Amino acid sequence: HSGPNPTRAIWELGSSLGLNAPSAVAVVGSSAASVLLIADTGNNRILKVSIPRGESPEAVWSAFQLTMQSHQLESALTYLAADAVESHRDAFNRLGIAIAAQIILEMGPITEVERSAGLAKCRFVRTIDGVGITFFISFIRENGWWKILEF
Repeated sequence: HSGPNPTRAIWELGSSLGLNAPSAVAVVGSSAASVLLIADTGNNRILKVSIPRGESPEAVWSAFQLTMQSHQLESALTYLAADAVESHRDAFNRLGIAIAAQIILEMGPITEVERSAGLAKCRFVRTIDGVGITFFISFIRENGWWKILEF
């Protein structure tokens, strides 16, 4: 499936949709798309935004972050490769969903650095004690969809 990269829309929702004091976010996922529900308190409305899944590793990562932000662990786990689900479920449950979500959100947006037959590697840079450190996230193609393998 070709089409526009949804990463930009995900990260520019506040300015592109005219949000005014949004107070809550909920993500409802399916195998083909996710729906983002935003309580736009200042405009007295609930906004429904469709977010395509699986188009790129960056889009999958962004959707994963949004789902974690809404503390929907089981929905967030659908963005992970089958082999990664149980270990991440255990880790997130040990940390607690709020702390796990905070850690995931602090990772920020990612940039693709490598792609080959069914595998992709992306990176993000985090500054720790004044030093920029690069971290990598691996993706695998499963049933036509990009899934997070490890991070």
